[in-house]
Amino acid sequence: MLWRKTEPTAGFAEPRGGERGGLVHPSKALRIFVSEIRDRTSPQLLDTGQVIGTNIEYFARMGCKVFVHDVSAERRADLDAAERPARLVPGTRWSGLPYADGQFDGILAWDLLDYFRPEEVPAVIGELFRVLKNDALLFALFCSERAERPEPSQRYRIVDSGMLEHEPGDKPNAVKVFVTRLKNRDILDAFVPHRVLHFIMLKNRMREIVVRK
Repeated sequence: MLWRKTEPTAGFAEPRGGERGGLVHPSKALRIFVSEIRDRTSPQLLDTGQVIGTNIEYFARMGCKVFVHDVSAERRADLDAAERPARLVPGTRWSGLPYADGQFDGILAWDLLDYFRPEEVPAVIGELFRVLKNDALLFALFCSERAERPEPSQRYRIVDSGMLEHEPGDKPNAVKVFVTRLKNRDILDAFVPHRVLHFIMLKNRMREIVVRK
C-alpha cells in the first residue's frame, strides 16, 4: 500500500485548464487502474458517474464492455421521492446497483462516496464490492477534508492513462447532496478487508485510491 502526501515540487504538475475549461492533473491511481484493466480479457467495467462519451470510447478501444450507472443522479432521485425505493441497501436510503454479484472487472467510482452520509459509506462500499469479481479493482476520489464553501458537483474526463480532467457538473450552481469529508484514516478503514494498492493526497487536496477486492 502506498500512502503519502504529494510534495509541491516533486513530480506533480500544476493543474492546468483543459480544452473545456476544466482542471487537469496527473493521476497515478488512474494509471494503475487502466494498466490492469487493459491486461484483462474482455473486461466489463462499471462507470458510476455521468455519461461521458470520451470515457466510454477510451475503454471501449481496450475491448471493455462499459456500463454507466449515474449513482449521484439516482441518489438525488431516491432522496426526493415521496416513497422509499422498493429495494434499499441496508443502512442507506439508496436503491443500490441493478447488477449481478461478481459481474465487473473494475469500477470507476469517481467521487460518489462524497454523496452519502458517513454512516452510510460502509454499506455503499459493500454494495460496490458485491458486483466486483474477486481480484477486481475500484478507483475512487474523495474531496478535501476541509473547505470553506459547498463542494460543487464534478464530472470527470480521462485525458490519457495517467491524466484526469475534472469540471463542474452540467447543472448551474449544482453542489453535492452531502459533502462527506472523511479523514484519511476513515477512508482506509472503510475499505477493510480489501487491499489498498494506492492512496494519496493530491496537491489540490483531493484524495485518490485504488483498491483490490
